[in-house]
Parts: sequence; C-alpha cells; structure tokens
Amino acid sequence: MRYSYEFKRMCIELYRLGRYPETPDGVPTQKFRNEIRAWVRMVENNGLEVLRHKPQNKNWTADERL
Repeated sequence: MRYSYEFKRMCIELYRLGRYPETPDGVPTQKFRNEIRAWVRMVENNGLEVLRHKPQNKNWTADERL
C-alpha cells in the first residue's frame, strides 16, 4: 500500500509522542507499526525527504540519455 508524504509525517509525529495512528483497513496492525518504525529510522538517518515518492516516468533530455 502506498501512503502519502503527509500521512507518513503525521504517523512519525504521533509515534514520537508515544502514540500510533489508527491502522488503515486491510493492513495488519503489527505490519503497519513495523512500517512506521522503519520510516522513523529512515528519517533519522536521511532526513524527511526520504519519505517522498520518487518521480515516475521521468522525461530525459537528449544530453541525459547520452
């Protein structure tokens, strides 16, 4: 499941306050909580930008192709 950048930030803030957000439908609670802990470790090591989605179908210029 893909979560938005804003949702991930909200989950991390709640985790730091000692709470967990409500688990989305169709996702096991333990798996969701493990994912939040992984996001926290990623942010601590790499900053908040690591949570953003990578651009898909990038348009390459002719120079970049070469």
